[in-house]
Formats: sequence, structure tokens, C-alpha cells
Amino acid sequence: MPTTTAAASRQHPRVESTTSDLQTLPMHLFPAPNAKPQLPHTILDLTPKLLLCLARDSCIQQSIPCTLLEFLDWRYRYRNLLDSESDRTLSGLWRYDERNNSFIIRCMPSPVHKSISEGLSWNILQAVYCSIKVNPILNGIHVHTNRDITELGPTKNSSRCPDLQIEVQTTQQDIFISGIIVEVGFSQSLASLYEKATGWFQDLPDLHMCILVDITEQAQEYVDSAGQKISKSKAKKVQNEWPDWLMRDASSTLTLKEEIVRRIGGGMIKTKAEGEQVLVGIKEDLRKWLLEKDGQEVLIPALVEPMDATIYVYARAGNDESEQVDSDGQVGDGQVGDGQVGDGQVGEGISPHAAGSDARYPDGDDDNNNYSSFNSSSSITISSDSETDSTGLSLIFSAPFLASSKPIPPSSHVPTYLAFTIAELYGPLPQPTPSRINSNSESPLVSTIPSGLLGVIPPTIRPHAHKMITITFDELAKLVLDSSAQLKKERAKLRAGKMVDREWLKVCKSMREASEAKKREERRSERAERVVQRRKRKAQDDDVEVGPQDTDEERAGTRVRKIRG
Repeated sequence: MPTTTAAASRQHPRVESTTSDLQTLPMHLFPAPNAKPQLPHTILDLTPKLLLCLARDSCIQQSIPCTLLEFLDWRYRYRNLLDSESDRTLSGLWRYDERNNSFIIRCMPSPVHKSISEGLSWNILQAVYCSIKVNPILNGIHVHTNRDITELGPTKNSSRCPDLQIEVQTTQQDIFISGIIVEVGFSQSLASLYEKATGWFQDLPDLHMCILVDITEQAQEYVDSAGQKISKSKAKKVQNEWPDWLMRDASSTLTLKEEIVRRIGGGMIKTKAEGEQVLVGIKEDLRKWLLEKDGQEVLIPALVEPMDATIYVYARAGNDESEQVDSDGQVGDGQVGDGQVGDGQVGEGISPHAAGSDARYPDGDDDNNNYSSFNSSSSITISSDSETDSTGLSLIFSAPFLASSKPIPPSSHVPTYLAFTIAELYGPLPQPTPSRINSNSESPLVSTIPSGLLGVIPPTIRPHAHKMITITFDELAKLVLDSSAQLKKERAKLRAGKMVDREWLKVCKSMREASEAKKREERRSERAERVVQRRKRKAQDDDVEVGPQDTDEERAGTRVRKIRG
């Protein structure tokens, strides 16, 4: 595991702020600190505003236990906002899972999700266009990214949004089939990704193939300038702390409060907008600083850790359409144009990768690459059975294509591409094309297309049904790696914002404590002053009441006069 040394460590003590220094900050002209939104325990406490904050603040999906009646009540309560055609802000931020009684708050799609879904969408449409030579959309082949599918679940009250969905129009103009779905997993477990696939197969009867792209970040081991190892948990814990080793000069470091005071430059800001702009400017400069330090490989932890990626293809167990093939082994309807498929013959439109076993599996240097551990026979599976599990799903293809953020070189052990036929957009083949790739056999990639399946394919597409749609792993790896740059920018912005918000909360707390201490001191001074004044007034009152004292001779003379009188 590679190590990263923090060249800029905490070499100088932090310059602490005194209580009197905090009084120089005009708090009323700065925004109030933003507290992290808390996930409510029940959906009844979830407002649209809180939903928006939770979706924007989180990098992973969050869920709230919720019965169907509670969900219907919540949706009815906020129906004007949730169903508004003019404002679709909230439409993609949530979904209800009726099978698990769970309300799920979706996080914003990451650059990795967007890059893969949009890249695959273009790749598939381009491959279809090169095969049929006409616009695929005008011929009923649609590839949707991040589009909601509604009316799911036992009572049709659930909705979900796949990363990519291929929808095709059949020979019956009003019937569309969603036969293939792609889900991208990033910052989530493989088990969670598999659960999504299971749900899609349960909810969509036409679905016969689900492609899962599992991408995981492998945390590095970090070493500071003193040679001490930093654990993964500690690196994650301190990633949003204010970097007190951010140097202003060679002799001191800056706290956020000191940085704010420095930027004010001794002049008091006049409006709250100016105060907000000071914090925005600090966040922007800190974002640039994080990107710079990440580029120098001294940031702990790095904005994006090295990534591994594997692709899995699941199908329904027992998809056997062989009875739909004519007894003589020919495709029903006899003719499928110049690319007739039958008796194992491959048409002209097949990708060059499928020309033979040598072309499909280029030789590689196993000793140098050491990627034999990624063999499909040892690939990760969810169930105890490597072929079919208790949910009725069958793993028909699996292959890694990225290791430590580097594309896996071609090898005889690992496939270099994934392919399926245009016919498989409309339904399953007796033996799915991905399973033939994974088997590394000498048999042709294209199996016989059943007559029943050909009858569903529109006439303009039918002659090209045997042609391949190929997704090369080099292209897929490039989509992941290209998204890393945008992912770093987003994470740098998010981390800088959290750093400033976290430190600003401390500054506000210190300001409140300083203000309360000042008020307590003023109250003590006022009380002491009142005591002094009260004592002075009492002394003056005592002097007036007693008056001048008579001497002993005067008092004796007064008594003699009274006796004589």
C-alpha cells in the first residue's frame, strides 16, 4: 500500500485568540453558523426544506423507516410542492421502497455516476447507429439516464431511478420493453448494489439483464513528517478540521477568526452581505489550497483515494428460450437479411473483438502485471452459489477493469470488453452473450435468436438483430478516471465548506462566551458600583439624622436649669 508523507506538518504553535481580540469581530454582520441537518426519526418530521438540505449535504443515501400509510400521508401533505410541474427540485431527491417499508433520501449523483451513465448512453446509441445506419431514437431505441420509473411495488406506490435504462419499442407501437438496466455503485457496498438489482428484477417483468458497475475507493496508509502512521479512521476524522498547519508566514499559523480579522484589514464591514462575502472568499481560497496540496500528494486524506472497479452482469435464472427456435436449428422467419444467424454463424456486424479467441483475449505478461487474482472464477459474488442464488438471479459475467486507479492491462485471464446483441435489447437469448464471453470458449458469441424474440423486434431493426453492442473496458476505465478531476473539485469545495463551517461554529461559540463573560463582568461592576453608592447614601443619611453631638458641660447645665425651674 503506498504511503503519503505530509510535508507541511504542524511545525509552529497556533496563535490563540484572546477574549479581548474576539470583541473586534462584528458578529451581527456575519451569517449564523450552519448546523448539520439531522435525519428525523419519522417521516412526519421531514419537511421539503429539510429534505433538500439532507440530499445536498450527504454523500450517501439515507433512509427512514416508513409504512405505506405514513408515506401516503406525507406525500398528500406536501403534494403541492412534490407534484409541482414548474418546480422539479424535489422530484429526484427521494423514493419510497414499498417492499422494505423505507423512505430513501437520495444523494446528488456524483461525477462518477454521471460520467459512466452518460458515456454508456452515447456508446450504446452510437453502436446501434453504426449497425442499423438510421437514427435509433426514431426507430424506438431509447437510452435514459437518471429517469424515474414509477408505479413499482405490490401496490404500485414505489418509484426508483436507475442510472441507465434501455427502453425499446416493439412491433406493437404502444408497448415498450425495458430489458436492460445499468446501476453504478460508488460510495456504497456491493451488497447494496446487488439489492438494487434484485429489486429491479422483482419490479420489472421484462427485465432480463442488469449490469452493475462497482467502484470502490481503497484508503491509503498515511505517514506524517515525524514518521508516525496515521490510521484510516483518524485520517477520516480529521479531514474536515481546520488545517492549523496552513501557514501565513514562517513563524505563525492562522485560525479562522484571525484570518477573518486580517481580511477585514482593520476596517469595519458595513453590511451583512460583505460579512458573508468574507467567509465565501475564505472557502474559495481554501478550496484552491486543498486542490494544490492534493496535487502535491501531501493532503491527508487525499481528495480521491485510488479506485478499484469491477463489472457484474446478472440475469434471471432459467431464462431458456430454446423452445422458440425451429426444430431445424434455423431462426424463425428464416431470413434476417445479410447477417443471417443460424447454425452458429456470425454475421458481418460483429465487433472485431469477437473474431476469434485470440482477438477476444489478448495475451499479457502475467508475471509483470500480476492480475491473475482478478480471474472471473475468483470474482466476488454475493450468494454462496457462484452461479445462481436464492433470489433466482444468475451471475453470467464479471470482470475487473480498474485497479488502484489504473486500467487493468489485457490478459488471457480477464475479458477486455462486454458485449450484447441488439436482439438482447428486446429480450433474452437462450445463452446470453455476456456468459459466452466469460466462458472463454471457442464457440461463436452469438447464439441463435428465437423466432418469438424476432417477432417482437420491429422490421427495420430485425435484419441487424445479431449485431453487437460492445463496451470496451478501456473506455469504461477512462470514464471513471476522467470523472476523478471533477470529483476532486467537488470534494475540495465540500471539504473547504465543512472546514470553515466547523471553525466558524467554534468562533461563534467563543464570541458568545466572550460576550457572556463581558456581560457578567459588567453586571459585577454594576453591582459593586451600586453597593458603593448605597453605602455612601446610607452614610450621608446617618449624618443628617444624628446631627452635632452636645458636650458633657452643656448636658450638665441643661439638667441644672431644669431642676431650678
